[in-house]
Amino acid sequence: MKQKAFFLLLAGISISVSIFSQSAETALQRGLRLYGEGSFAEAVSELRNVDPGNNDYPDALYWIGLSQLSSGNYRSALETLDTLEALYPGGKPELPYHRGRILYYLGNYEEALIVLSDYSARENDKTLKAASLYWAGECLYALGQLDTAETVFAGVVEKYPGSSKYQAALYRMELIKQKKVEAELLSILNWTHEESLRIQEEYQRREKDYDLTIMAYQKRLAELQGDTSVSDLELSNEDYRSQITAAEQKISSLESSLREANAALLDQSGEPPAPSYTDQDMALRLLSLKNDILALQNAMTGRLYSTEAEK
Repeated sequence: MKQKAFFLLLAGISISVSIFSQSAETALQRGLRLYGEGSFAEAVSELRNVDPGNNDYPDALYWIGLSQLSSGNYRSALETLDTLEALYPGGKPELPYHRGRILYYLGNYEEALIVLSDYSARENDKTLKAASLYWAGECLYALGQLDTAETVFAGVVEKYPGSSKYQAALYRMELIKQKKVEAELLSILNWTHEESLRIQEEYQRREKDYDLTIMAYQKRLAELQGDTSVSDLELSNEDYRSQITAAEQKISSLESSLREANAALLDQSGEPPAPSYTDQDMALRLLSLKNDILALQNAMTGRLYSTEAEK
């Protein structure tokens, strides 16, 4: 009876040990299954059931970090992977690749670029090398370094055609080309807009100058129309001309009268008549009239010269 009880106790202990071992293994496997199904939060909860003293614990931490990364909980993922690296240095050589991805998603593009570039330079596995190069290209793309990013993506396409990142790299290359075309078109559009504004401003400036010129001409015309000096000058010149004409006519008449008188005297005596008081008086009058004409002409000429000088 006692022997039977001992065997039952021994069997119970073995079953308990087996159940405990199976439960730890089941937690890891279940967590991996949930991760594969895309149930990342449930995977994290299941993987946390793995005992820290179990040999599966490093794997559990690793997959917890990847589950957090896949669910978008980037800071928690970074903390989990840092904990894993601190507890098991070098246990997971691909940790820098995942850390670079996390830094990219956190927006730390420059730091992520350094981590991924260093990792791709020393990694021999083609799959991880191609993937790290691709994410380095994504960092460059996010930083706006399109030419360098295009070169990196082209390297992934040319050197690793069988990589899972092949199609993604091709897509990024096409997108970069499209962005370059858009940038050129935007530059042309901006130049056209600036040129249009410049032409419009130049037109408005010329239109303003034209309006000012018209206003100046209108003002000058109004001043000329309101200025009486021109008409006065014309009237003065006309007066001079009338006076000169009248004087010349009077001289001509006196000279004609004088000739007639001399001719009559000559017919009577046959000799030129001696000057008489009347003849001398007439001669003086002629001289006086000629002097008046010269004075009028000089005055008129002087006024015309002074008018031209004023202009």
